[in-house]
Amino acid sequence: MKKWILACGIIVIAIMGLQLTAQDVSGAEHINNQVALETTQTMMKIQATPRPLEMYDADGWKKYYVSGGYQYTYIGAGKGIRIERFSDNSPWSKSKKVIIPSEIDGHPVRRLAANSFSQNSYIEEVTIPDSVEVIGSQAFMMCKSLQRVHIGKNVRKIDNDAFYMCRKLEKISGGESLKMLGLRTFQYCEKLRVLPFKERFYKLDFGDMLCGNTGIQNVSFDKNVVLANGLFRGCRRLKTANLSKIQNSECTDNLFRDCIALRQVKINKNWKYIENRIFYNCRNLTSVNIPSKVRRVGSKAFGNCRSLKK
Repeated sequence: MKKWILACGIIVIAIMGLQLTAQDVSGAEHINNQVALETTQTMMKIQATPRPLEMYDADGWKKYYVSGGYQYTYIGAGKGIRIERFSDNSPWSKSKKVIIPSEIDGHPVRRLAANSFSQNSYIEEVTIPDSVEVIGSQAFMMCKSLQRVHIGKNVRKIDNDAFYMCRKLEKISGGESLKMLGLRTFQYCEKLRVLPFKERFYKLDFGDMLCGNTGIQNVSFDKNVVLANGLFRGCRRLKTANLSKIQNSECTDNLFRDCIALRQVKINKNWKYIENRIFYNCRNLTSVNIPSKVRRVGSKAFGNCRSLKK
């Protein structure tokens, strides 16, 4: 009888143990499910807060940094930074006068990226620091209020369309180390009446249509310089040009093409060639001194020069 009671007690204890184990397992599963649910919800919340696409790449790595209203990237280890964009949300985004810092977060500013200040409606005057070496393409394109620019002494390159259609731009200073000007750099700068960097032209490389549709009315050079193909093409307000110091080998095609207000041109007496379309469509051109040494006149050099007298 005692043995039977003992056996029943053991069975009851075993059953209770199994129930407790099942409850523990069930509780553990519930806890695990709850943790999984919370983790999933947290992940969903993270994914539901999109990162700015322009700030991170496809792998989630940071592409640029923001400081003091400037977005910038690193050029390379120890090489400084490039300003990518003048932030529209910065406290001075509507400032009329902007002095670009020579360093940000302790890093020297070496370049202004393409479109870094483009289409800003407020800037009237900008100072580019001596630390900058390159002004990128379209950097200040269509800054409709921009009037004055000072370029740091270490800038060596201004890329294509950098000041394209800055219609109020009238004064550019500095640029003592400049070596290259890109295509259409000052095109449609209608208030610009003085040829920028003229005293350094003998050291510069130029792009086509550099001064197209500017306000420049007269050009002359006191040194022999290399004039790029189409340098003054489309300079519609240009009236006179003195090239008497420039050797023939330094002139190229389309130099004054479509300069519809051009009336008088003086060229070097030792010229032997008149290049292709050099005066094409200069409809008001009335006077060009053709040297006796000229041996060849290029294709359509004087095409559509309706008013030419001599």
